[in-house]
Amino acid sequence: MRVNNTGVIVAGTSLQLVGVISQDWIHYAVGPHGYTLRGSYTIPTGRIGVLTGYDLHWRRVSAATTVGTAMQTIMVTVPGVGESRITLAFRRTNTVGDYINKYDVLNLTFPAGSVLQYFTQDNSDGGTCDYFATISVMLYKESR
Repeated sequence: MRVNNTGVIVAGTSLQLVGVISQDWIHYAVGPHGYTLRGSYTIPTGRIGVLTGYDLHWRRVSAATTVGTAMQTIMVTVPGVGESRITLAFRRTNTVGDYINKYDVLNLTFPAGSVLQYFTQDNSDGGTCDYFATISVMLYKESR
């Protein structure tokens, strides 16, 4: 099988698994901030990537003067196609120790050059939060 530039598998060849990636992004005690890129992963040239899952974890470490919304986002940009949000998690709480966990098992196929990105944002006044994210990607190559 082949994958075209939109991530659609095309009949005619087969795929061989060549790698499994688990990418972690960990940020402790982060203060208020705008929409910020925390990490990215690009599907390598000559490979087809299958996003098999993600885990997002957020925890309030210290209270804000004025609470705002803290959020985490995973986006994908597919070459020649565009950008799309895979998931969004948000929380508006000011109690130290509050947390949110969000995870999903997926089967999303992306062509080489696709970029998976992890963003955070917190529009509180003061206070800090921990942000953790993991994505799991299986990498394939075409075999004939």
